Amino acid sequence: MHLSFPDIITISFFPLLLLSGAYGSMGLDKFFAAKPLQRLGDWSFSIYLVHQPLLFILGSIVSFLNPPNLSIKQAGPPPQPSTTTMWLICVVFICVTLLISFITYQYIEVPARNWINGRDKKKVMAFTKVVS
Repeated sequence: MHLSFPDIITISFFPLLLLSGAYGSMGLDKFFAAKPLQRLGDWSFSIYLVHQPLLFILGSIVSFLNPPNLSIKQAGPPPQPSTTTMWLICVVFICVTLLISFITYQYIEVPARNWINGRDKKKVMAFTKVVS
């Protein structure tokens, strides 16, 4: 959607993209079975939870580093950083998001899941003893 295509093309293409993923070929299956993509799938919930607070922090840092000049009345939006700077910010943001997502997955999500599953197994075992 960032390439300024007409919306009808983008909207028409999306179901085809979903179908190709759902009924993929051997090549597509091998591509998605790659270790890096499997890791991204494992971390996806952490990425989902972490990226928005990081965006807020990034926006706060950018606002702090580029305060508005109140002495000059400026019409229109503030000046944009260069394309190279924007790409650098995006790459750093993605790397930081992945790093923090890995940490939260490894040290919060997995232990919490193990704790919940362990607790559930104890309840199931206690329930089966009562029933039988």
